[in-house]
Amino acid sequence: MDILRFDSKLNGHTVSFGVREYLFIHSPSISISNDVQRFKKDLSNRYGEFRYGNSKAHISLNHFLTLTTPERTIKKELYLSFHQWKSFNVNILNFGMFPNSRTIFLNTSSHEILKLQNYLRTILRQRVKVPKKFTQPLSKPHITIASDISKNIFDECWNYFSNKTYEEQFVANRITALCRNLSLEETKFRKVFEIEFN
Repeated sequence: MDILRFDSKLNGHTVSFGVREYLFIHSPSISISNDVQRFKKDLSNRYGEFRYGNSKAHISLNHFLTLTTPERTIKKELYLSFHQWKSFNVNILNFGMFPNSRTIFLNTSSHEILKLQNYLRTILRQRVKVPKKFTQPLSKPHITIASDISKNIFDECWNYFSNKTYEEQFVANRITALCRNLSLEETKFRKVFEIEFN
């Protein structure tokens, strides 16, 4: 992967950018996050380990790859575009699933999330200059419980959660940016900045 790294001079210092993957998310309230961890643990105890079993609760908004764009530019453009954005409510109602990826999730409902996703994609393309092919729309907004569940037990897992009810609400008041450097073979995302709404 070192072939993907390059050096750039910045104020007399050498900075390695590399291929970076950014993920923009909303994080729910602490109480909802704790509920999600409880659902994950319940599923794990009943059916074994699964993908995203240890990930924190979040709603993915957009992600992209970049080699050349400095992080300060990304942060600046997002701040200019979103610091006056109004906070909004996100409703969570029961569970859903994606059969192809064998994913179980919490349904989220908010016109504002879709509006924000579309605007964020526009900003990334027009202001941050991320190529269109790297800023494709994500799937419907949701909070993942588990993904890539074994084919042998997926129906049983879904039957278990489809009979449960869950209803909550939280205020989305910021965008959180996560990043991992693929050139450095980083596998985990780390928080790099947040943009608070008005």
